[in-house]
Amino acid sequence: MEKLKKEFGETLDKGKQLFPESDKMKEYEQRFEEMTTGRIEIFLWNNVTCLKHHIQSLQIGKEVLFHVVDAYTSILNEDEKFRAAESPYRFFCSTMVTIFFPISSGNHFYLICFNLRKICVDIIDNRSGDRVDIMYDGIPEALQENFGLYMAQKSPRKIKLLNNAPVQRLEMKWRTSNKNVDSGVFVMHHMETYMGYTLRNWDCKFAAEVGCKTNLILFLK
Repeated sequence: MEKLKKEFGETLDKGKQLFPESDKMKEYEQRFEEMTTGRIEIFLWNNVTCLKHHIQSLQIGKEVLFHVVDAYTSILNEDEKFRAAESPYRFFCSTMVTIFFPISSGNHFYLICFNLRKICVDIIDNRSGDRVDIMYDGIPEALQENFGLYMAQKSPRKIKLLNNAPVQRLEMKWRTSNKNVDSGVFVMHHMETYMGYTLRNWDCKFAAEVGCKTNLILFLK
């Protein structure tokens, strides 16, 4: 196999010298890179991707990568569509689970998210303000405790980590002090777009500028 890769690579280099701008050569170059790095797409379904080098983690003596487990959960969820009528319905979560709790407090909506991969608790609120203790009145901590009791029955190994996970309010640049009437719209859009990544990688489409933010809210409504 290594000899074949070497020969193909040498042939590819000669072709690039003869036809440097050829689209076909660029395609061959991409295929060669995929072949040598293992970045060949094997599975893609509902935003779950599994590449060749992920599948290769199933080899004896290797630790299985989470991409493989997530791909398999997608397959199992599809299989559930064809379950027998008398069979109970099952839903399989991926390893990158983020559980959302929309909170309605008074006339305001916000989110509390449990990220079971990063083991953290995020408060996602469109309001700005510094007095977190007054704004949330212990609700995140109470939910964390009760959710921990539930998780103790499902995943005892994670319960200690979850109980000690820090509760943090995400400081998004689009937070505002004068849009509480639209907090429900913010919550729905936050649930749709938040993937549990860092704020830098969260493309929510809300701008920091008031005018742009208002336009998006009107569009979402």
